[in-house]
Amino acid sequence: MRRILAVAAAALLVTTAACSAKLPDFGVGSTSEPPASTDPSVTTEPTGAPPIPASTTSTEAPPFVPQQLADLEIQAIAIVDGERLWNFVVAVAATEDQRRQGLMNVADLQDLDGMLFVFDSPTDTGFWMKDVLLPLDIAFFGEDLTFVDSFTMPLCAVEDCPTFPPAGPFQYGVETLESGFAGISPAATLILNP
Repeated sequence: MRRILAVAAAALLVTTAACSAKLPDFGVGSTSEPPASTDPSVTTEPTGAPPIPASTTSTEAPPFVPQQLADLEIQAIAIVDGERLWNFVVAVAATEDQRRQGLMNVADLQDLDGMLFVFDSPTDTGFWMKDVLLPLDIAFFGEDLTFVDSFTMPLCAVEDCPTFPPAGPFQYGVETLESGFAGISPAATLILNP
């Protein structure tokens, strides 16, 4: 028993020493810069599209996502509305093909809260529910990330589904399960890098 306690104490001392090593401070006011990304999917070339912040590094396991969304970037976002805060993990649809596909044929979001639609510039395009299996709420935000409109989009079982346009131009749309935006107000703001 004493030997087990001695080994455990030694392991604790080694772990404590390793954890207390001084790491560079990349916080506010730091003159150091974090190392450049080695991820080949991260591009520094200008694309004309608004920037989509990279997901933050975490020790948590990656979220389980539907197979249909496995190739999309997964991003944490937030929506602030007064004292109310929505935190979401979403799939990002940033290309025309990704936006066109949206959440079609997805029966279970698994660990995701929905989808973030990112447009190259403000648009007034409408959304529809053709081949969408989950009733959804959608909230629209302008180029400045302020609230434009929101509503619920009911399921559509016919071939000619209606289109739901927002009240004005927007650059970002966030879809989540029905009632997910219940009570959202015009004071809401989208945060792309919470």
